[in-house]
Amino acid sequence: MNNKYHNIIRGFILASIAFIAGCGAVDQSLVTGNKRSYAYTWAQEVELGKQTDQEIIAEYGLYENTKLSTYVNQLGQEVLKYSHARRPETSEEIRNTPFTFRVLDSPIVNAFALPGGYIYVTRGLLAHTDNEAQLAVVLGHEIGHVVARHTSIQMGRQQRTQIGTILGVLIGAAAGLPQDMLETGAQVLSTGLSLKLLSYGREAERESDALGVEYAAMAGYKVGEASRFFQSLKRIQQSSGQAIPAFMSSHPDPGERETTMLQLEQKYAQTMSLTKVNQQSFFTQIDGITVGENPRQGFTENNIFYHPDLKFQFPVPQGWVLQNGSSAVQMVNAQQDAGMKFSFAAEKTAREAATKLVNTQGVKTTSSNVITLSNGIPGVVVDAYTVDQNGQAQMGIRSYFIEYGGNVFNFMGLAAASNIANHRATFDQVVNGFATLRDQEKLSRQPSKLLLQRANKNGIFQTFLPARLSNSLTPETLAIMNQLQLNQTINSGTTLKLVR
Repeated sequence: MNNKYHNIIRGFILASIAFIAGCGAVDQSLVTGNKRSYAYTWAQEVELGKQTDQEIIAEYGLYENTKLSTYVNQLGQEVLKYSHARRPETSEEIRNTPFTFRVLDSPIVNAFALPGGYIYVTRGLLAHTDNEAQLAVVLGHEIGHVVARHTSIQMGRQQRTQIGTILGVLIGAAAGLPQDMLETGAQVLSTGLSLKLLSYGREAERESDALGVEYAAMAGYKVGEASRFFQSLKRIQQSSGQAIPAFMSSHPDPGERETTMLQLEQKYAQTMSLTKVNQQSFFTQIDGITVGENPRQGFTENNIFYHPDLKFQFPVPQGWVLQNGSSAVQMVNAQQDAGMKFSFAAEKTAREAATKLVNTQGVKTTSSNVITLSNGIPGVVVDAYTVDQNGQAQMGIRSYFIEYGGNVFNFMGLAAASNIANHRATFDQVVNGFATLRDQEKLSRQPSKLLLQRANKNGIFQTFLPARLSNSLTPETLAIMNQLQLNQTINSGTTLKLVR
């Protein structure tokens, strides 16, 4: 759980400064053929994507299933063949750029692309997809973002207003601060990039929708199937306690997208054979995939976060929202004016880790003290704040470094410098609640796996569900995963996605 964000943010800063200095690129759009301005050349986009790819892997982790990863990559490459990136009129540089398709180990229903041809889907998205045609449209959509160079366009629009913010993020990243909290003091991100840098705007999303359908249709898929997938996204968005991240944050309304998919299918069906759905072959690929949160990587229950593999637990303040990533656990309070990040520290001792923070440029330390937690765990606590280029205090920091299980862990409490004193007691409560996990039931908790099962009779969907589900799964989430309603009649022989 080391913080590895600062290198890619530094890269964004250097690229941003170069663009502001007049070093942006004017190039021909692959989609429209018209000349337009981009923040980067294609070669720079490829390099940026390559660097950021490692940040994404560090943050999410790859889903360890070679068969599934190979399948997603092969499907992506098949849809890519029909994209503008592979057409004869496209430059040789772009035609020869390899595209990479990855499956990330996250339960969140998400897909996104990086410039230069790096495309990601989560295991959560695959579990919620009902057939290969739907996945082909999703992959085509992300290919569309790369081909239309939406990141480069958006960066060009935003750099002048964001450069000061990004510079502040760099200071924080060097200190181990989560950059999203530095930017907003509220939002918790799931990747090493700011949502601002990955938010394209609705017009760009509509363009990628159209491109994704075009590419999948040319590959022979029944693209109208995607409308049911977007219905599921809408249901996830409406479900209590759930939200859709970057994949939906700046997208058109799901209802609009449902209609668009069906209309575009009618358009392409006039000249193309759109017959491929491939549900059963898709189901074979996702059979056994991890569903929901993987408790081995940590889970929350009754306002306590447990980590079975690392054998610790700590309390989550009432009303705080927690996001568990592969490299860090981040929490934000209900008012979104304070947060905490829990992660590994790279140093061998708490004192070394504290010294690194104290010596970070742009961070002013007010105190640094050796502590012993209420359960006897040793550590160091540092109070500090970041300053802007004028020396004014910005973000307040209360950072705890503790030694446990042969590792050094870091709890970093964050709030506005003018407000952090009001949150100090809460930060202390969380850290003092850090303890060894001894509950055998929680230590042995295992993830749920997707189980394909044919209905042996006609019946209501809910009657086929197991009597007991894990905490992260409910009957409604399984209904959404199957793109069905709980009270919907199921015919005998229908393949259902259940869990074991």
